[in-house]
Amino acid sequence: MAFLDVMQKVPAGESSVVNVVPFVDGRDLEVSEVVALPIPEGAEPIPDSAVNAAGALIRSQSLPILLAFAQRAETRPPEGAEGAVEELRRRLAIPEATGDLVKAITLPLSAYRDASEQLAALLQDEFIGLHAAQEAPRGSFGILEFVVRHVRNIDAALERTQRYWRLVSELAKLDIETRCGEVLLTYRIAEEPSCMGRQGNEFVLASFHRFLRELTQQQFHAASVEFAHPAPADVSELARFFGTEQLRFDAPHNRIAFDASVLSLTIPSSDERLLLWLDEYATSLLPPEPAAERAVPGLERQIRSCLHESVPPTVTEVARRLRISSRTLQRRLCEAHMSFYGVLEGIRCELAERYLHDASLSIYEVALRLGYANERGFERAFMKWHGVTPRAYRRKLAS
Repeated sequence: MAFLDVMQKVPAGESSVVNVVPFVDGRDLEVSEVVALPIPEGAEPIPDSAVNAAGALIRSQSLPILLAFAQRAETRPPEGAEGAVEELRRRLAIPEATGDLVKAITLPLSAYRDASEQLAALLQDEFIGLHAAQEAPRGSFGILEFVVRHVRNIDAALERTQRYWRLVSELAKLDIETRCGEVLLTYRIAEEPSCMGRQGNEFVLASFHRFLRELTQQQFHAASVEFAHPAPADVSELARFFGTEQLRFDAPHNRIAFDASVLSLTIPSSDERLLLWLDEYATSLLPPEPAAERAVPGLERQIRSCLHESVPPTVTEVARRLRISSRTLQRRLCEAHMSFYGVLEGIRCELAERYLHDASLSIYEVALRLGYANERGFERAFMKWHGVTPRAYRRKLAS
């Protein structure tokens, strides 16, 4: 379904465009409340709730950055592109640029992919994600960016990035680990093999690379880069930017690897006194973490990965993936007054609602995706959750 067609089918509601951080100028920080931006006249905003037929919703800061990049391109865009870019902005309810630095918009993930590829086609720039990341203005990543600008070294910057990542995205997950002499930054979305799509994937990894070099004021290179999307016809521009020929495509995730020696690189803009205030403010903005994640970090992600890979999500299998014993996993959940089965069923219920919006999936296919051996087991579970059968639920959606 084309992007504009998707947008036309989304019901009207409150604007999903929000200013997520106050303006910060250098070292002078003024704290203000997070406020909703006004809806442009005639816009068709996207609601922040309810997954619709377009699929999972994602809160994105990168799409407004891509749109802004497209509108300030130094060279004149191809004929007709300027009006089309403005139409995309109107459909997404993104206001014109103001003094506010960061705006986020919630939209279907499928619509994000379609919109970013349309921008690439309109500007005849197949590397628009890469180019927009290179030119993103200071403050584009909100309070998280200002926190890491004031830590002492890259090791601390990556620790803060993981700590506050939920301020950037709750759908997309970021894992940071050191392995075999390399530090690995892995970016993925559960059950979405292509993640953000080509432009979004390249934007995110290029932003990491650019920002780490900018923080340290040193031109180090990536050891290797992996992308979840297929390879473009010519990868030379990516190789030049990341400084490595070790590029992999169609990977199960997006990942950029650096030599672990970068962790000790110092950040000249470090300011420990200011960092205390920034940490306090960033912590106050964090959304509540799911109870299961507080009890066992990574539990929900591993259960979702099992379901996505059609691997039975047993206690033993999930514990193995978490690198803890089954007994430890069950004990931690028990201490939090939870059970493994309860967490699993909660995830299944959420995914069932999403899958049933997709008319191309049969009830049997939905059952298999949720890890049920047959359709009957899924129907019994769904009746318990909603009081109706999956077919009745789907008919209600259609009406």
